[in-house]
Amino acid sequence: MRLRVHACVCVQELTTASDVYAYGVLLNEMLTGVRPWHKVKTVWAIGPKVTSGERPDSVTDGEGGMLVQRCWHANRDSRPSMPEVVEEMRRMHTRQVDAERAHQLL
Repeated sequence: MRLRVHACVCVQELTTASDVYAYGVLLNEMLTGVRPWHKVKTVWAIGPKVTSGERPDSVTDGEGGMLVQRCWHANRDSRPSMPEVVEEMRRMHTRQVDAERAHQLL
């Protein structure tokens, strides 16, 4: 699995913060449909890019994009916890469902 390799290559120690980073990369791919680091020829070239602060090219706009940015924040202490990520995803889903219901009522 390419994403798992990213986490192993990019950090010296696997922590919950690195899991949140990896989830942000996965979420970005799901939201944009663009494979992360698609221009990089080998997975081993990704680690130095990540540790120097680079992130994948394609970040989506809106709430999802803001959550992605928080998940892969350069300062691991500034990343949300997974319970916070789950709660934010629930809030985003609820707002989307509410907006769709309101639109149907028009």
